[in-house]
Amino acid sequence: MEKILGKRSFVNFILELEKERSDAYDMISAYITNLSTIDKLNVETEVKEKIIEQFKKSAFGIVLFYWERGGKKIIIFPPFPLLREEIFYRNTFVTEQIREILTKKHVIGVILLHIGQYAVGIFENEKLISSKCGKHFVLRRQKKGGSSARRFQRIREKQIESFFNEVYDVVKEKFGPHIDKINYIIFGGPKLTIKKFQQRNHFMKKIMEKTLKKNIVIREANRENLEKSLAEIWKTRICELI
Repeated sequence: MEKILGKRSFVNFILELEKERSDAYDMISAYITNLSTIDKLNVETEVKEKIIEQFKKSAFGIVLFYWERGGKKIIIFPPFPLLREEIFYRNTFVTEQIREILTKKHVIGVILLHIGQYAVGIFENEKLISSKCGKHFVLRRQKKGGSSARRFQRIREKQIESFFNEVYDVVKEKFGPHIDKINYIIFGGPKLTIKKFQQRNHFMKKIMEKTLKKNIVIREANRENLEKSLAEIWKTRICELI
């Protein structure tokens, strides 16, 4: 976990917050996955507006730790979806859910795509337990017009379809035996390429049920970027409202 989160462990950061206590003022710990929940928070309007602004930037909801007397307004963007919606008003920060997310053992499927390149793998915690990378020849785009250009485009589209079919077979081969224990699946690459690939039938429906709304930005779909993707997947952003 420390390899993923860096030298300053995120869990340690939460523990530091948890040590701060106040007998005079309640602390608010909120796990928010819905905008309507923000309206229920017992905070001033200006703070609510700032929370809403940050919430709109998150794919999986936000975690709020708010201590008025201590001057702390911390928002955490978790790497995975929040488990449940919760609001706590106590004299200490409630950190169980975020710690559960960060310490749970995850099995994550990764599909990196660029036209003509793919990298497919499964991570169990920090270990890459299964993977396959490959290339498939696809003609580059042609800017010229005319009948020859249309013929060229038809050939290219067939090559792209053949490429997608190859990747689809690899995904079935690698993910099939593990599909029941995979917690999440994440794609990486150009959004349009990913969208076209996802328009498959049968097994792809199972893939989409576990696919997170988070794409990894990559320049190439290869083994190197597949191995690097784990750090990107676990990336957890923390900001302080001022």
